[in-house]
Parts: sequence; C-alpha cells; structure tokens
Amino acid sequence: SARVSSGPWLSLSSNLNLDVAARPITILGAGHIGFALAVMLRRAGSYAVRVADHDPQRLQLLQDLGFEVCLVQGAADTHAAIAHQYAVLNALPFHKAVSVAQMCVAAGVQKKKK
Repeated sequence: SARVSSGPWLSLSSNLNLDVAARPITILGAGHIGFALAVMLRRAGSYAVRVADHDPQRLQLLQDLGFEVCLVQGAADTHAAIAHQYAVLNALPFHKAVSVAQMCVAAGVQKKKK
C-alpha cells in the first residue's frame, strides 16, 4: 500500500472547501509530480481529482487512496480522460506537452462560459 508523507505542504488545512461545487480536474501522469498534485488538490478541497496514466501499477497506488483513475493506452483514452473537465494538469514528459494542449483546446477544457 502507498504511504503519503505528511511534509509541511500537507500540514495546511485539510479542506479549504468554500461550499463550491467540486470542479472536475484530470491530472495526466501518475509519476512523482502527478501523485503529489493529486494529493495536494484533494487536500485543498473543491476539486474532483482524476488521474490518468499508462502505468497500471502507479494508478493502483492512487486508486488505493480513493482517487478516480483512468488507464490511458492511446489517444482515445486520453480524450476520454480529459472530456468534460474544468482543467487538465499535465504531469507528462515535456515532449507530450504540445499534443496534450491541443487535445485540451479541442475538447474545450477551461473554455470560458458566456
């Protein structure tokens, strides 16, 4: 089972929820950065966090902690992971940044509502 250290960044208020509907967020990448982002966003409150990655072992660690996870094995899975999200955080390697950003734009992620 995964252990999450309680460093100083986790000692902040465990839930800063201001009675706002949880905003759906997908984190692409379940490595060290993606894992840390997921934990911090959960602790901040107001976010429904989903983590997507190609590594089932990394996803299992997060699922064991109660996170929604999405196994990504291609572009169709990535599209499904980012669909209907308020925001997508990219914790993938740099060489994937442009294509992921283009997918997010096409999917209308963070598009201002008129």
